[in-house]
Amino acid sequence: MGALLLILLLAIPIAELYVIVQVGDLIGIPLTLLLLIGVSLLGTVLLRREGAATYFKARDVLARGGIPSKELTDGFLILLGGALLLTPGFLTDIVGLVLIFPFTRAPLKRFFTTVVFARLARRHPATAGGVYTARVVRERRGPQSERGSAGPQDKTSPGPSETSPPRIAQPKHRVEDDDGSPGRG
Repeated sequence: MGALLLILLLAIPIAELYVIVQVGDLIGIPLTLLLLIGVSLLGTVLLRREGAATYFKARDVLARGGIPSKELTDGFLILLGGALLLTPGFLTDIVGLVLIFPFTRAPLKRFFTTVVFARLARRHPATAGGVYTARVVRERRGPQSERGSAGPQDKTSPGPSETSPPRIAQPKHRVEDDDGSPGRG
């Protein structure tokens, strides 16, 4: 991974300089500089617009009590695209614009989440299906006999209502994660 990053840090600026020189030869230096500045300004406007839209979507999801995972992924890709647009060069500008436009960001978002999920699944196989899969919840709750160990309910206290979350009995033993560290059981 480190060698790939080093190669990219060396290859990208060289490729950018080559493309800038070629475009400068083709259309002239003043127009090349004007084009680079124009694309950066356009990227800034698009970054603000898409970033604000993603922020408001995430805020709406949070207000409804959901987890804004899609919006956070969008936000990360928009941030990455904005950073690439602020970097001078045509190649990084193209990649930055692809990351900012919603219709080109969607396939990249699916690819990104698949790659990140696969990498997490390799590092943490117990949570490959998600943090709170049925298997993980069963393991952390303990055997079936411990489920009802919350104690008898008081007849004077109201039972669970539709607005209150269901009570989950805590396991009597300390649950350990796959790596041997104490879990949150």
